[in-house]
Amino acid sequence: MEETLQHQTTTQCSRLSPTGPRNHRPDGPKAGHALTIKLDHSSGADQTFQDAAADGEIIILAVHYAAAEEVLAPPSDFLKQKILIDATNPLNDDWSPLVLDNGISAGEAVAGMVPDTIVVKVFNTIFADVMEHAEQGWDGNPVTAFVAGDSPDAVATVAQIASDMGFAPVTMTKLSAARYLEGIAHLNIELALEQGGGTNAAFFFRRR
Repeated sequence: MEETLQHQTTTQCSRLSPTGPRNHRPDGPKAGHALTIKLDHSSGADQTFQDAAADGEIIILAVHYAAAEEVLAPPSDFLKQKILIDATNPLNDDWSPLVLDNGISAGEAVAGMVPDTIVVKVFNTIFADVMEHAEQGWDGNPVTAFVAGDSPDAVATVAQIASDMGFAPVTMTKLSAARYLEGIAHLNIELALEQGGGTNAAFFFRRR
């Protein structure tokens, strides 16, 4: 989920190269993915989103949904046929759910902004507090990462990345399922803020 329940003025783009050199955190899972993080504080930045994303094989969009259209504004040829991980949630300024036209999800809206890009929804249901490796395991149970997208191959690739990061992926091969994922995120925010539960919380999905 975007930076845990704090309004940010930054634009964040992470790019992953699954075949790249191994950059391991000493305290994290040995995922084996090269990672570049781009932070654009909108003043004095000398690197654009396009610069950061150009060489990546998989791009992670981790911004407030309201900023997505500006970040992904044409020309977006540098994203063509790449996997774009959408971690956004449609929210109003008070963190209540933002209802989009025709009831679509932010994931579907993002896909409409970059029609030649393969969009996969994931990580939007996970608070930043739980992203830390030390916080991922709960009594030996990994936090669930719900993954949704129209391309089965892209969903499988992103699910593997989530697994390498220490999460337990649950996959859905249709991007429209992002509507349900964003509903889970809205529930998470309601429990954390309005009900006072805090952000050190996560969802676990189990099948028998």
